[in-house]
Amino acid sequence: MSKALSFAFLFVATGLLVFQLFVGNYIIMDLSAAILIIFAILRIEKFQKEATIAREKAIKRQREIYNVTHDKLTGLYTKEILFHKIKDIISKNSDRHYWVAYFDIKG
Repeated sequence: MSKALSFAFLFVATGLLVFQLFVGNYIIMDLSAAILIIFAILRIEKFQKEATIAREKAIKRQREIYNVTHDKLTGLYTKEILFHKIKDIISKNSDRHYWVAYFDIKG
């Protein structure tokens, strides 16, 4: 049973649906209106599930990008990304002078 429907207990009898909400209120409506509500609840759940999947994919993609652009041990940018960012900063601010010191410990 889905989360939204777990809040409600559905009873169908003689063309009427008694819809008991989790707060204990009763609403009596005809069957067609009740079916529309059920389909709306199921559709909302489908969209929520799709949104969750899309969000998880985006997070996974961000993690992959981070792993490619950052050193696993230090968390700093990789050499290629660092040099690219330095060139970007210098090219955007060409009227200034810069000194860059880079120490490559590995060699």
